[in-house]
Amino acid sequence: MPDCYLTSNCSVEMISNDPYTKFVLSLDQRLADTFGSFGIHHCGKTMEHVAQGYSKVKGLTFAEVGAGSDLAYVRSVFPTLPLNARYSAVNLKHESREEIEANVRILYTSGKGEEGHLSISCVGIDSNTPDENVRWFLEACSKYNA
Repeated sequence: MPDCYLTSNCSVEMISNDPYTKFVLSLDQRLADTFGSFGIHHCGKTMEHVAQGYSKVKGLTFAEVGAGSDLAYVRSVFPTLPLNARYSAVNLKHESREEIEANVRILYTSGKGEEGHLSISCVGIDSNTPDENVRWFLEACSKYNA
């Protein structure tokens, strides 16, 4: 989404939906109104706790869903919104090929939505992550990018 303004809502992980709706939603809405195409980056482990608040942002065109979030629930709130599901770099470091494949499959099946608008990414991979784990992750993602 090259024309999408993506705001970083990392700290929203620390509040519940009520304070988000009361204090932050209006600010996100101003950004959405200003930029037209507006996305929310939520790297926290529980985007589901504010998904209802995020759903009130008129003009929301994209969302990044933090690793560990209930992706199926987030998808139920946003059935057609393009989502990016984050894969845990901590998990990638130590998982087997089979675990990586299974976890990517779970992300894909729980997040693809009505129109299949889902991407999967893994950020924060460090030099302690074996190269083959990164290859396995990319192979698994390619398998479900049909």
